[in-house]
Amino acid sequence: SLSDLKQTYNGNNIQATINTTPANLSYTITYNRDSIPPINAGTYIVEVNINEDNYTGYIIDTLVIEKALATIHIDSLSLIQTYNGNTKKANISTTPQNLNCNILYNNSTNYPINAGTYNVDVTIVDSNYYGTTNATMTIEKASASIKLSNLHHIYDGTSKTAQIDIQPIVNYNVSYNGDSNAITAG
Repeated sequence: SLSDLKQTYNGNNIQATINTTPANLSYTITYNRDSIPPINAGTYIVEVNINEDNYTGYIIDTLVIEKALATIHIDSLSLIQTYNGNTKKANISTTPQNLNCNILYNNSTNYPINAGTYNVDVTIVDSNYYGTTNATMTIEKASASIKLSNLHHIYDGTSKTAQIDIQPIVNYNVSYNGDSNAITAG
């Protein structure tokens, strides 16, 4: 009989267990017609033939090596960043190390740029490991510096405006005492 036909990937050759009746009969075993036990996750046809002068026997079954669970780590410091016009990404690592991952930001493979909140979904893409996790990444608004000048004028009956310098250059609205029109003193 065959047993241990469902196992988990561990990086080593994985074998089915064979029990013969009577015990300890000589046999040959193959996995997908190969005498070397498989290592990788997958499904393998197991064939066993009894090799004895006085006994004969044959059995076939399926060995399933399942993917092993891996751990995904998302660096918490990378989940809060400040807008600077460049793409942002979460820093991802895995255990075991260097596994390929599919990373989505709000269901897109594009790295976010703009200030806002993004769902980060990470899935391991590997033939021997599986795993998934998620987190929320926030890109905070950047600070802009505002410098006002040309604020003092002598009345001459014309409208006057202040000089505004904003760094970095962004769109802005100006109001004078709640009015968007320049002020004429009277």
